[in-house]
Amino acid sequence: MIWHPSDSQGLRTEKGKAGHIRVKNNSATMYADKNYIITQTRGPVGSEGIPTEIRIGDTVRVKDRVLKVQHIFWTRYLERAQWGREVLANAGDVQCVLVETPEDLPYGDEDRNRLWINVKQCELIKEIGSTEGK
Repeated sequence: MIWHPSDSQGLRTEKGKAGHIRVKNNSATMYADKNYIITQTRGPVGSEGIPTEIRIGDTVRVKDRVLKVQHIFWTRYLERAQWGREVLANAGDVQCVLVETPEDLPYGDEDRNRLWINVKQCELIKEIGSTEGK
């Protein structure tokens, strides 16, 4: 499941960018959108090959897909995020999305090819900045 924190409508979060992260508990997965003009597909590429530490400028290869990490966006949850009975994040959890360009973030409705890595349990080693909480 791909879930974006801004979909949380009123959930209190802090957001920012990082230069260096640690992937905890093998919680990272690479995803891809593929635009076939008349249809769009979205799905996981896989996790094998994603390192436990990632920095801006690193190249990550999963199967036949390669992503050069140029942006690491993080979200810290200030309260529990839940959908039905499923807990998406607990207060204090940090999740990260790694992309080559901001346009590759998976939240828009634009039909295009894109590749990103979602890290469900992300430890910030070096923050670049943060934005105001939501």
